[in-house]
Amino acid sequence: MRRGHPLAQAPLTLDAFCAAGHALVNYSGRPHGFVDQALASQQRSRHVALTVNQFFTAAHVVAQCDLLTVLPERFLPLTGLEDRLVVRELPVEPGAVYTDALWHVRHDRSAAHQWLLARLAEVVMPLQAPGEPA
Repeated sequence: MRRGHPLAQAPLTLDAFCAAGHALVNYSGRPHGFVDQALASQQRSRHVALTVNQFFTAAHVVAQCDLLTVLPERFLPLTGLEDRLVVRELPVEPGAVYTDALWHVRHDRSAAHQWLLARLAEVVMPLQAPGEPA
């Protein structure tokens, strides 16, 4: 959230989180994601006011208004907005986050494509929780 946001001065409660407006990052454009699934498991919901398809866009939006967004903490330094944003712990356990890689079948045998997939696997596998499917 932005510095100066009404919720920025205290820990973020589940009630305050659910009552706030949100900018959601969702590549499909759907107005729900993994946080909404976690909230639904507790019979809760939030108001998604805006859906964007990039973390960078969401960070820039919330730096200028009173929406909240959920971003990977490692991404924050890449935004250049660290001095304009306030980070709070999520008041709900999001559970596992799954990401898919999609490509056209004609690229299955491409050396460049295979190289890229191998590099992605090197980055993602250490982040995977023990026992989770690859």
